[in-house]
Order: sequence, then structure tokens, then C-alpha cells
Amino acid sequence: MKITAPELAALIAEFDNDGSKNIDCADFMVRFTTLGFGRRSGLRTSQIQRQRTMNEVALAEAIAKVRAADAKMEANLAMDFSSEDFNAALEKIRVIASNYDRSHPSAPSLKGFTGTNMKPVEFKDMLMRTFKVTLTDKQLGAMVSIFGVEKDEDMEQSFRNKHKEDGVRIDNAEFLKYFNKIQRDEQARRNRERILKERELHESEKEYQLQLENKKKEEELKRLIYSEADEVTLLEKIRHAAQEYAVDSALYMDGMQGFKGPALPADKFRELFAKIFSIKMSYPEIGVLLSILDLGGVGTLDG
Repeated sequence: MKITAPELAALIAEFDNDGSKNIDCADFMVRFTTLGFGRRSGLRTSQIQRQRTMNEVALAEAIAKVRAADAKMEANLAMDFSSEDFNAALEKIRVIASNYDRSHPSAPSLKGFTGTNMKPVEFKDMLMRTFKVTLTDKQLGAMVSIFGVEKDEDMEQSFRNKHKEDGVRIDNAEFLKYFNKIQRDEQARRNRERILKERELHESEKEYQLQLENKKKEEELKRLIYSEADEVTLLEKIRHAAQEYAVDSALYMDGMQGFKGPALPADKFRELFAKIFSIKMSYPEIGVLLSILDLGGVGTLDG
């Protein structure tokens, strides 16, 4: 940057502190730096103010757009809904309430419905954000007809409003009361169904086991059918066992205690007899014993 002779004379006059016709460089640098800082500060301040003004304008425009959209939606609040719209709205609430499990870690929070009563558009948005459920304008109108309230400025309290749209709000407490009732009723219904199903399964299992037992008894009865030849062989085996017992009764004393217990079914009696005397009876031979000892016809042998 070139300076003219008059400009140089002006600088000397400004910074000649000792009358030597020379410029005091230290003083010049102080003044120069101060002027630069002031210039930069002024520019930054202006920039911040411009940005702040732009932000405020953008915010005001955004708020105005949201309010305009809300106002438009409230103005279009459809209270001329049909019974189909009414039932469809209730069905959507019933579905989300029925499937809501407050004990599940991923269950959405209901806190959004516990604050100040919401405008219909706010309620619609809250349903969408919380449960991913959308309502049509007429379905929203149906919700207003059920849960709508309007503030009474004189009494400073809310009362039910079924017809007016101006200033209408959704009563959060009433909505949650309705929601929770559906949730409890559905949970109780599912518990009853679960108990009934478990009971039916238990009865079915009992019936199945009974059928198996009956089938087993039928098969056992078939195996126990005997002839005169079986009567002869049975008597021979019992005679042989009695002879062995007579020779050394002490040897069989412990084993014989098994016959002093409750009556035994045919297969258990057969196993015990073979264990004590090392004599195997055939099932037809056991059938002969049953015909003699099973006087009650219950299929057991009283030892």
C-alpha cells in the first residue's frame, strides 16, 4: 500500500511524540492493532446479529407453518363421522390396548398421555408416535365425541363436550382409563383361555393315559387266558416251590416278605415268584392263579 506525502505528514503529526519529526513505531503498532481488533469485532457482531435475525425469522416462519397446519386440521375436524368410522376408531384403540404389555421392556411409554389435555391434532400425533397408529379425520372426530372436553372459563374446570369443535381437547385421563380397562380385560381373557387350555390338555392327557391302561389290561387279559394243561403245569411248579421252601425255609424268609405287602398285579407277582424260587411262571399259569385268588376280579394277586 502506497501513501501520499500529505498522508505521511499526517502520520508524522499523529505519532511524533518527541518532536523529532519521526514516527513512534511502538505507538503506531498499538494504535494499528487496536483499530484492527475493533474492526473485526464490529464485523463479527454484525454477523451474529444478522444470523440471529435470520434464525428468529426462520423460527417464526416454522411456528407459523405448524400453527397454520394445526388450525387447518382443527378447522377440518370431521364430526360428521359414520358408525363405521366410530367402530373403526374404537377397534384401532382396542387392538393396541389388547396387545399392550406394560411389563415388557420394549413396551412404549404412556407418559405422553398423562400431561395436559391435548388438542385433537396433538392426540392424533401422539397415537402415531407412540403406537404407529393413524386415524382418519372422521375417526379422529369419533375420538373427540368420546373423549372430548372443553374448558369452562367461568368455572375454571372441564366438562364433557360432545358437539362443539372450538377449543375442544382430548381428556387424557378418560382415554387412559378406557385404554387400561381394555388392557386389563384382554389380559384377564387371555389368562382364562390359558387356564382353560391347560385344563383341557390335562384332561386330554388323563384320558390318553386311561386309554393306554385299558389297552394294557386288555392285552394282559389275553395273555392270561389258560387251558387245563396250564393248570397242571402251575400245580407242578407250586409243588416244587413248596418242597424247596420246606427243605430250607430260612433261605426264603426274606424274599417271602414281598408277599405280605399289598396285592400285586399279575406281572409283578410273576417277577417276585421267579426272584424268590427261580421258577418262571407263564402268563396263562398266572391266569390260573388269578382265577383262584382274585375273588374280587380286580386283576391282582393277594400274596
